[in-house]
Amino acid sequence: MDRHGFTRELSGTPEPNNHQDQLNKLDENTSQNAFLDQLRSASSSPPKRSSPPTPSDPSPSKKTRGEPLVSVHDADLVREQVTRQLMGDFHWLEQSSLGSTYKQLHTMITNTVRDHEGHSVLLVGPRGSGKTAMVNRALDQINRDYPDQFLPIYLNCFIHNADHVALREIARTMDAAWRQSDENVSSDAKVFETRSINDTFNNVLQTLESGNKDRLAVIFIIDEFDKLALSSSQQTLLYNLFEVAQTSKNPMCIIGITPRITSRELLEKRVLSRFSQRVLAVNHSRTKEQFWQDLRPGLRVPESVAAQLDNPKYAQIWNQWVDKAYEENTTLTRIIFDVYATTKSFKQVNQHLVTAVTRITPEDPLPRDSDLIRLVMNHHPYNTISQQIASLSPLELHLVIAACRDAEKRNSEGVVNFNSAYKEYKLMIDDHNTQAAVGGTNSRLESMISAQFQVAQRVWSIEVCRNCWRNLFKMKVLVEVSGTGIESNAKIIPDSMMVQLDVTLMEVRHLTVEGSIERRLTVL
Repeated sequence: MDRHGFTRELSGTPEPNNHQDQLNKLDENTSQNAFLDQLRSASSSPPKRSSPPTPSDPSPSKKTRGEPLVSVHDADLVREQVTRQLMGDFHWLEQSSLGSTYKQLHTMITNTVRDHEGHSVLLVGPRGSGKTAMVNRALDQINRDYPDQFLPIYLNCFIHNADHVALREIARTMDAAWRQSDENVSSDAKVFETRSINDTFNNVLQTLESGNKDRLAVIFIIDEFDKLALSSSQQTLLYNLFEVAQTSKNPMCIIGITPRITSRELLEKRVLSRFSQRVLAVNHSRTKEQFWQDLRPGLRVPESVAAQLDNPKYAQIWNQWVDKAYEENTTLTRIIFDVYATTKSFKQVNQHLVTAVTRITPEDPLPRDSDLIRLVMNHHPYNTISQQIASLSPLELHLVIAACRDAEKRNSEGVVNFNSAYKEYKLMIDDHNTQAAVGGTNSRLESMISAQFQVAQRVWSIEVCRNCWRNLFKMKVLVEVSGTGIESNAKIIPDSMMVQLDVTLMEVRHLTVEGSIERRLTVL
């Protein structure tokens, strides 16, 4: 049952027998308005089953067009809550597959804040698996339990990719916390950060090392930890942070977040000896069902929010629609299966869904599958190679065909270089021009077509073809196979460099127009 079949069942409207295409049948019509009628009747009186419209009566879509299905308050509250959940408010982490790892992380940070202990941990897992979300959720919970008792310092090594850059960010954060704690201090006053990086380092280090166990706990969150470890050969900042966390009187916790499983091996011996050796692994969901169960609470309306609605039945129908949308073959199911089969990233699914959720209104209180389809096509294009082939110039397409032909002849599994591809390109065009000129035509029309083929095709120079070959490499139609370190945007690509074709000759044949010159060139 699709989304409209679900809303028809709730409203009592019979399901039609005819089916339009995907976008049209998912667009709002009688079922959308019947759902709104049910919501309105549920808020005032028991729902009544609506009879199907007769040919003489105006359609329900015309009767109720523009009428609100739910109150503005309900639509705003549901939109705000679900959007917040999709954007990172993962209040269900304890019940998800990440629950055990989250509890260990939460306990460790709590011990630092409450019991004034020193800790260090490395959080390792693939991108999009929920590592940063777990840290943010734990800090939010601990801040509610122990307000103003710790100072979080965030470092992202994509930005703070060197010791001196990271050190200045630490000093700025500590200066901001100091100015906030003292109202008599001017907004531009600085205590820790100075012009000299050595003085800044001494100020920060002395503050972290001195004091007692009752002082404010400091929590370091170092995202992309491996990049900071690789940025400095001596790893001075990491050494001092781990040293302070292990021996200082001040409570301090260091949390390194990284997708690189060998990050611990990047640490020098003296740094590794100060590290607590605690590593928490975060893994992707092992099954589609587990992947969905981790995503499902982010789309549902919690009971605490449902109790605040003017019409609580709206939350009930919303949650039922979420479950039905996954069980049936809908766009939501397609998004989840596609992401699970590729990146398994929670963030990627949420990015697809959040825009559709933000578009709900009192007149259209459920996310439309038509919106999801358009969002998927805009953000996650399918059959990318077919779109790339369709965008190629005639000469670029001829080079791809020649490369595929050469790979087929040599049985090289798609591995070619420019020299062999250009040789095949010249041979291919010469052979076809010769066949068109010599004969094989049975009618005057075929002779005209052959003449046009002969005039239209020319063998381009090696310099022109080399530029086209470079464009194909930039577009990733050709992929590097050896570890030569050539970037996709390189201006010079050696003619002898072996590359891997991302398409086969049979696939190119199916992607070309039937009866076209390119279709003929794909025949060996």
